[in-house]
Amino acid sequence: FTVRQQQYQNWLNLYVMYTPQFIINGMTEFAGYNETTLSKKISDALAIRQTSNLELSVRSEKDSLAIHFKTDVLKQNTNLFIATIQKEAISKVARGENKGNTLHHVQIVRQLKSFVLNEKEGNIAIEKSKNFNTKDWEIIGFIQNTSNGKISATAKVNLK
Repeated sequence: FTVRQQQYQNWLNLYVMYTPQFIINGMTEFAGYNETTLSKKISDALAIRQTSNLELSVRSEKDSLAIHFKTDVLKQNTNLFIATIQKEAISKVARGENKGNTLHHVQIVRQLKSFVLNEKEGNIAIEKSKNFNTKDWEIIGFIQNTSNGKISATAKVNLK
């Protein structure tokens, strides 16, 4: 994920890279500690209608997830990204500034895979993450321009 954050630094012409940092639709970034700004920027982004479509369906197999995708996007420098998301987790912190605290996490990206889009419809497979189950996990897909970072379409599959 560090390499991905460095790529955003390049795309957005940023002088520094920092954490927490939010990137919205591949085009806007800001410091993640400002909850008011976060809510406003997410609301603004959700109000913008997607210019492209992405449909995903997922079938769980023994050690992998079979994913069927369909989109109206087929442009140069465009990839389909598939994120395997654990909906929530709890961790007990042993060291550092949060030592002794129990933290609750949501929407944890456990795996992010990229596929070059050579066709508008197709099938791909990804390995299941450790401890994967269909109740506590979901799949999020998005189409991103690999030359400027702009995300043109998104889709989420709840696996229940």
